[in-house]
Amino acid sequence: NRVGARGPAIRQPKSQNVRRILFLGGQTMFGQGVDLDDTFAFDAVDALGGARVGLEPIMMAVPDYTAMQNLNLMDLRGWSLEPDLIVVSGPAAEMSVQPYVDAQVIAPVREPDGPRAALQRFAMFRVLDRWANLNRNERAMRRQAVFHAGDNRNPSGSFRMSTNAYARTLDRLAMRAIDRAIPMVFVLMPVIEDLNDAHLTDTVHLYRNAMKVVAKRHGIPVIDGAEVFNNSNRQTGQLFLNPTLLTKRGHRALGYA
Repeated sequence: NRVGARGPAIRQPKSQNVRRILFLGGQTMFGQGVDLDDTFAFDAVDALGGARVGLEPIMMAVPDYTAMQNLNLMDLRGWSLEPDLIVVSGPAAEMSVQPYVDAQVIAPVREPDGPRAALQRFAMFRVLDRWANLNRNERAMRRQAVFHAGDNRNPSGSFRMSTNAYARTLDRLAMRAIDRAIPMVFVLMPVIEDLNDAHLTDTVHLYRNAMKVVAKRHGIPVIDGAEVFNNSNRQTGQLFLNPTLLTKRGHRALGYA
């Protein structure tokens, strides 16, 4: 729709009798492989009464988006939608290896501190800064090299976001929600290794722990998808389409939680 969310048009300004639940994450939250109404996000809202009781889900998740891109999306469009609750899933794309590291090619919409943060109060600076980020600065040049010329700017094979960068970004997202008195929920996404007794990599544990630490710091409830699936008594083929994407039944189990 007009704000880039998966789903019907979003009415602006928000009606007084509507409570909006905004969902952020990657391809699993987005619901690749299932209809929108079958995603755990929309299934949960429907189970609570949906439009009949004034609940409006907004699917702002984007396949392959990291926490950094989700934070940018909120700063560009999300906060203006006046959400009453934000549900954030992860980790996912943050742990992937690409020809780039996010911080090298993606500019933050808002800096949390430093000279640039102070200058962002001025409209002229924001216009010039956006122009430079799109066209002329070092980050823009690296982005052109990666996405247009096909260069590999990540020869060391680093993850798109380090665990520290992931935690910092989640923390900034949480702080901005707290400043607006918007509650949050974190959903730890399950992977197929949680069910098939395969050894989960240390990487998955580290990124999940980063999310748990941020949640504990701010008193954010956490839905542990791995625990939900392990308690479901379902087989992997019933819950997973592939190592990360969920079936309709998998979404239903997570939505109920």
